[in-house]
Amino acid sequence: MICTKCYIDKPLDTFKPCPTNKNGRKQPCKICANIQQNTRRTKNRRPRIDPVILLADGTKAMQCKYCFIIKPLEQFHKSVLTKHGHQQPCKFCSVIRNKQRLRNKGVKEKITHPIYTLENGMLGMYCKICEQEKPLEDFPTSKHHKKGYIHPCKKCINEKQRLYRINNPSKVATVIKRWRKNHPEKIFQYNAVHNPKRRALQHNLPATFTHNDRIFMLSHWQHACAICHREEGLWWTLAMDHWIPLSSPLCPGTIAENILPLCHGIGGCNNSKNNRDPHQWLQNHFSSRKVVLIERSIIEYFEIVRQRNNNIMAPPRGTSLHLCDIIGDKIPLH
Repeated sequence: MICTKCYIDKPLDTFKPCPTNKNGRKQPCKICANIQQNTRRTKNRRPRIDPVILLADGTKAMQCKYCFIIKPLEQFHKSVLTKHGHQQPCKFCSVIRNKQRLRNKGVKEKITHPIYTLENGMLGMYCKICEQEKPLEDFPTSKHHKKGYIHPCKKCINEKQRLYRINNPSKVATVIKRWRKNHPEKIFQYNAVHNPKRRALQHNLPATFTHNDRIFMLSHWQHACAICHREEGLWWTLAMDHWIPLSSPLCPGTIAENILPLCHGIGGCNNSKNNRDPHQWLQNHFSSRKVVLIERSIIEYFEIVRQRNNNIMAPPRGTSLHLCDIIGDKIPLH
């Protein structure tokens, strides 16, 4: 069959089938048809223009195809699929388009709570629950939010939690019970500090002993008894003992300069000392030489704690709280 384009006699396989023609083939041949189609495409193809332009100040910019405003490339999202590395439209138009698309689908728009300047010059937000403008200090912080703060304010959250605890006491009790069961170490650490403080408050005495003071105390005495150096184990536990007992009028309270770790258990120092005078108790249980060594180490520890806290204990009830005033000037410090 002769091709009408190149006028060459070619076999029927080189022509495309066409059932409407008599011979069942379509003119021209496949090669000539492809050449004709490619030339037609190149003629109708528009020249590609780089959308990135250079402004007078030297910054690169691009025109948004929705708002038709020339903007710098920083206001366009980056894209790997384009040659210039940015995608259309600009960030502002893309946000508007996304909101419109969600609105057409029936999705509710997220409510944002912007941070703005109040009348007094402080930064704040508006709480929609109590309908008041409050500074940022009244809102809880959060590292998971871009603004760094959570809505609503602290007062509204506390009121909501209080009402929930009143209306759902059984659920709250089960949650607390589960948490206590899963965190026994935290409960033990809390009780070790809270119980001595509670006893001091009952006697109207200061209670400033903290968890950090307890950690420092245990590390200083190497997690052992300050008197007999027994370590915590199967038969003994370490109790936070008031060296000057709470029943004494010279007791300064539950402070770091009056708490010592004593072993508690079978024949423990904490059991035998109880609320006795520390100097008399030491004389009844140890030799005079060992009493001097024990009291010297205790005085040195209290001096270290006093220097660490950078404050001196105020003598309550018009008395001095230094250990030498209680046990007497019987211990040579040097």
